[in-house]
Amino acid sequence: MKKENLNRMRFQCGKWLLLLVFGLFCTGAFAQQRTVTGTVTGAEDGYPIPGVSVVIKGTTIGTITDLDGKYSIKAENGNVLVFSFIGMTTSEVQVSSSVHDLKMKTDLVSLEEVVAIGYGTQKKKEVTGAVVQVKSEALEKISTSDLGSALQGAIAGVSVQASSGAPGSSSNIQIRGISSINGQNDPLWVVDGIPQEGDPGLSSSEIESIDVLKDAASCAIYGTRGAAGVILVTTKKGKAGEMKISANGYYGVQEITSGIDLLDFEEYFQTHFYNKVHLDPTTNSDLIWTSLEQGADNFTNNTNIVDVIENDHAKTQNYSVNISGGTKDLTYNVVGSFFEQEGSLLNTNYERFNVRANSSYKKGKWTIRTGLGFKVDEQKYAAWNLLYEAYKYKPYQAPLDPDASTFDDGGQENDKLQLGTVMAKLKQTDTRNGESFNGNVNVNLEILKGLNFTTRIGVVYGNNTRVVINPLFEVYDEEGELVVNSNTRSGIKNTSDRNTNFTWEGGVNYGKRFGDHSLKFLANMSVEKFDYTSFWASGKDLTSNEVPNLGQTTADYSVGIGSDWTQDKTNKIMGVLGRVQYNYKDGRYNLSVSARRDGSSRFASGNQWKTFPSAAVSWNVADENFFQGLTSTINSFKVRASYGTTGNQSILDYSYAPTISSGYDYASGVEETTSLALGSIQTGYANPEVQWETSIQKNLGFDLGFFSNKLTLNVDLYDTQKEDLLFPLLIPTAAGAGQNQDVVLNVGDMSNRGIEVAAGYRHHGKFSWGASATYTKNVNEVTKMAGSNPISYFSNGNPISVSGNNDKITVIREGYEAGALW
Repeated sequence: MKKENLNRMRFQCGKWLLLLVFGLFCTGAFAQQRTVTGTVTGAEDGYPIPGVSVVIKGTTIGTITDLDGKYSIKAENGNVLVFSFIGMTTSEVQVSSSVHDLKMKTDLVSLEEVVAIGYGTQKKKEVTGAVVQVKSEALEKISTSDLGSALQGAIAGVSVQASSGAPGSSSNIQIRGISSINGQNDPLWVVDGIPQEGDPGLSSSEIESIDVLKDAASCAIYGTRGAAGVILVTTKKGKAGEMKISANGYYGVQEITSGIDLLDFEEYFQTHFYNKVHLDPTTNSDLIWTSLEQGADNFTNNTNIVDVIENDHAKTQNYSVNISGGTKDLTYNVVGSFFEQEGSLLNTNYERFNVRANSSYKKGKWTIRTGLGFKVDEQKYAAWNLLYEAYKYKPYQAPLDPDASTFDDGGQENDKLQLGTVMAKLKQTDTRNGESFNGNVNVNLEILKGLNFTTRIGVVYGNNTRVVINPLFEVYDEEGELVVNSNTRSGIKNTSDRNTNFTWEGGVNYGKRFGDHSLKFLANMSVEKFDYTSFWASGKDLTSNEVPNLGQTTADYSVGIGSDWTQDKTNKIMGVLGRVQYNYKDGRYNLSVSARRDGSSRFASGNQWKTFPSAAVSWNVADENFFQGLTSTINSFKVRASYGTTGNQSILDYSYAPTISSGYDYASGVEETTSLALGSIQTGYANPEVQWETSIQKNLGFDLGFFSNKLTLNVDLYDTQKEDLLFPLLIPTAAGAGQNQDVVLNVGDMSNRGIEVAAGYRHHGKFSWGASATYTKNVNEVTKMAGSNPISYFSNGNPISVSGNNDKITVIREGYEAGALW
């Protein structure tokens, strides 16, 4: 009996176990994928939103909404769908049925987004200075070789002008007008916390955001380097999750849409004949015919030089691949890109390869971030004055073939010389090859909750070689005689330069909230060292074009250091800085105070150090109770005010030390002889008392957001006073100086006053669109110059009193803008 009951119990248990297994199997079967559909619309206006990304969380499975805002995706019950779109708040929905509609809300990014402010980040709501951010989405829409061009027209108060039309050329950037009348006016570039000289040459696919610091209060944290503004570049970082791979490509064509229309043979002859006969009564018309009849081809040629020197439909292409992912402890982001821009002129081109790898590792209280970037580029330049010389080529002269090695021309003597000059320009090759590396390691240790120690090491290295080749070729006249022209002489010039920038920073930062109060403190030390070296060598008269190099030249060898635009140099900067940030009521009231003390090796002992303080406040009026009745229309309203000082040390290195030159004859040497011995003398004069230029700026601004930030308006007023401007003054010859000798002195003051307005509107719906506009007015004035007489300079930099040419005149004069035409 007991055995029967035991068997019955076993049977019951087995039956229930079988039912459980069957149930689990059925559950797994019912968990199969289903098709989920829905429509995404705007919460404010109800319009469908096309292009919304719909992704199953934790996977790479996704889709986007169509023009009607509809989507369809296969998912399982319990999966989470992530909806994201630029300018809208990201939403998550857990799958529980086959239909999930969503109303997306506008993201108030102008208040909650994080911007870089120098040595840290801050919510835009809490920002007190004039800081403008450009995100990667906007940058990647523009295919250009330099980042400056990508900022053109995007930020009020930032002027971007092309330095030349050559492919690969950088832009000239000015933030709030001229910052110095003798030094550099380019802003400081900072990539992931590491200062760099000039445009860093990054691909837009590497960049997460660019933040431009415009007012002195924001730039003061960079002290001596911030007088002309600061551009902060943040590169892309990895995020925890599965590996993601994305690719982008761009292809375009450019051509010259305007230029000089040259006369053909008939038009040229009619104009030439009319001018000679009718405007000059002494001209014998028969001589004009005789000079042309010397070459029969003069009446059959109709050469258009533009067809030779211009490249129609020059291509521009840009491709990139991005790989990112990681775990909660280790993340990575790798970007590779290729950019090419053909020039619109003969022998011009630019190619660039970029690779960047960023990683972050967090373990316990330690966080280590690394960034490594490599760039290899090649730039081909047009010959100097190519257009000027080519446009002088006559339409009746022989057609040109840049690949030929001998040329015949039956024109006049001047025409033969011009043929040789033009061909030398067309055949010249000028190529620069460069490679650069920039790397940084950032280590952060959380000492206590809210208290962190951070140290950063950065290295920027660049190496360039430039080779200019004027190949061997010959020009003959109609009688077979060689035409001698110094402009056609063959030769080679090699130039090599190398620069290294080393940066170390270390310090502590502390952040704490006390109820409605928030306090942040930063103390830091910074050391920078910059080295530049260069070398050049040249030779004339090549023996062959087969393997053109310096070893094939036979005359006029020359070598030297430095280059046409700079000198070998080493300089150092050391700085200590501190900043306190305070806000009350979650950013309703904000205060920022900072100071930096810098020392520079560009000044003599006793004048190397200077302190640059700043203070700024902001008030989010829209957070006040009395404003709540207006928030349905004006959702954000912030008022800002700031005061700050920055310095400028952008003068030539060793300006405080006199120049000694060797190789001069002295009436000395062996006793009781009349022979001269070569010696050294002082040929350059210096001012050991030269000091920093100082910039003092006041800024008042406000930011408005209407209709959930669909419409935004930003206005800034500023007043900048530049003091102790550095300027070279001529030394009278009566003082014992040679002709054209000058010395750098702190002699002038200058002001920049202006207004900046930026407005933007964006609309989301079946047809999403946006528009933006900026307005800038800057008034520059030289308010003080030493001496009773104004200092006037030619546009080439030579003082009027010593220059004998007829260049246009620019004037540095009290009451006028710097560099005004006179």
